[in-house]
Amino acid sequence: MKKNTSKLGTRLAVMRNKKATGFVGWVTYEIKDRESEWNKVTCMLARYAEYTNVGGNRTGGFGETKLITKNYKQ
Repeated sequence: MKKNTSKLGTRLAVMRNKKATGFVGWVTYEIKDRESEWNKVTCMLARYAEYTNVGGNRTGGFGETKLITKNYKQ
């Protein structure tokens, strides 16, 4: 697995009298051997992140994750 491209940045969210810094953006990964044990675990964790979200203040809408898969034929 290798990281192909990414665009990440931080943002300040103001919620009434509280402030929180989070990040927004995207990352793409390329997995060549989808049947290897390590890559199966990686895909499982990415799907789990969609369900649970990541980081703090998840109930406030932070940490949303979306997994998009593409199949390429070589």
